[in-house]
Amino acid sequence: MLLCFPPLVRAGAVYDLKGAVEHALAANPSIESRLLAVDRAKMDVGVATGYFYPTVSLFSNRGKLHNSGGYGTTEDFSNTTRGSGMRVNLNLFSGFSHLNNLHRSMINVESEKARHSLARLELIGNI
Repeated sequence: MLLCFPPLVRAGAVYDLKGAVEHALAANPSIESRLLAVDRAKMDVGVATGYFYPTVSLFSNRGKLHNSGGYGTTEDFSNTTRGSGMRVNLNLFSGFSHLNNLHRSMINVESEKARHSLARLELIGNI
């Protein structure tokens, strides 16, 4: 019977406790997803702080009106216009909505860090 069905168990890597914990933390997808959630929460803080900065917009235009017609010379009725400008907007008060979004984003960062730590501790406890 042993000749027909050779053993399927292969020798695996041998870990000490520290090596097993390090390998489990590096290979566990839930730990990685928690770490990515922390990064996403940090990016949300960056977006929320962006509302406190002024917005700047630059514009430029050029137009030419050329008349070809009846009275006088055509240059009498033709004109060329050029314009350019800059606009700066700063939102002075928005009913604390931007400030609340910033605080919520900062709380989310701390919450995701805590969830990441909890997932790590649960994994270590299961080993």
